[in-house]
Amino acid sequence: MATFRPSRASQQQENTRLRYIAVLPSLLLIGGVTVGVLSADDRRAALLTYGGLLAVAGLIAAPIIVVLSARNRMLFANSSLTVTPEAVTHVDRRGRPTTFDRSDPTLTSLLTWVEPTALPYGGVFPPKTQLLFIADSTRQVRVAGSDWETDDLRSVTEATNGHAAEGVSTARQVNEAIPGAMSFRELRPLTFALAVGFGSVAFLLMAIVLIAFLLS
Repeated sequence: MATFRPSRASQQQENTRLRYIAVLPSLLLIGGVTVGVLSADDRRAALLTYGGLLAVAGLIAAPIIVVLSARNRMLFANSSLTVTPEAVTHVDRRGRPTTFDRSDPTLTSLLTWVEPTALPYGGVFPPKTQLLFIADSTRQVRVAGSDWETDDLRSVTEATNGHAAEGVSTARQVNEAIPGAMSFRELRPLTFALAVGFGSVAFLLMAIVLIAFLLS
């Protein structure tokens, strides 16, 4: 029997890889505030205005940081991947186990780097992420590679009749290997974004019309 636990070293490595994504928007925001203040006729008023916007951004960021911190504490306290001759069990951060029978002929898995969203001018956002998908005929789980040692994930992949993909996979390639692994949003990001955008506008227009009708 082998039991694998999440890796702080892997998380730190992932944080280093993605650090520029968090730093760049902050630098752009600070640069924009600086330009706005210096170019304003009333710099004091401009500084108060931009300071208020930065305070609002901080209030939005604080809960996100708190939620992520709580998520990580739960992850390291509860999560595990256990391989025995009979089964492979994944326990998520909430302590909920999912057990796969190794004798099940439908059991399979895929360890791969995934490009979630392709940008029209090239590149991806967010950047490629390593994921392990485990599935049988009745259930499936997705394991974030950034939380675990890659060698541990490879061991689990071998134990679940799977393989590690060479290179980077698209969402469609993952879904072909593990049907149902990727959501509609991941498979058709542009369609999803347009649907959300137009849906939000339509909802807002309906709300305006309803309010106008009730007040008339």
